Amino acid sequence: MPRSTATRSHGRRKKRSQPTASTANPKAPVQPVKPQKRWPWLIIVAVVVILVSFGIWRATTGSPSTTSAVTTTSLPTPTPTPKRNWHTLLTFSGGNETKNTQKFKVPADWQFTWSCQGVNGVDGGLYVVIYNANGSLYNAGAQITCLASKKASGSVEEFKSGNVYLSINGNGPWTVSVQQP
Repeated sequence: MPRSTATRSHGRRKKRSQPTASTANPKAPVQPVKPQKRWPWLIIVAVVVILVSFGIWRATTGSPSTTSAVTTTSLPTPTPTPKRNWHTLLTFSGGNETKNTQKFKVPADWQFTWSCQGVNGVDGGLYVVIYNANGSLYNAGAQITCLASKKASGSVEEFKSGNVYLSINGNGPWTVSVQQP
């Protein structure tokens, strides 16, 4: 079988040439075929990614001069709230128990304060629920975690007057006080 003109004696094929203007039209001048460049779009994408990343970084960090100017001119100076003087009406204390207090009258603005601590290296809990004098729920009050490492304390302010009582459940030493301004 005769070899084709496309193969050489060592078995490799010749590259086929692209038809040029001279093969289609013998009188036209010969122009070399340029290979297409496919990498410029990669450069454009890389530049866009770098610019966007820089813009995000710049927006999140800001310059020191811009930040200080914005901070000093846009934020108002806070005015301190006057500290209220609270007067204790009743104080209740207990340990690992549930206690319902007697009924008492509270003004439209009142609070209860609490303090407690866990025992024997274990955190405890203190639950204070406020009931109306007729036994209906006034407010769920507070659920407090009493730390074993130190005494925990806080307060809850209420804004409704009436006759109420507290149901206090703790599993460690606790104190609850009712106060008015």
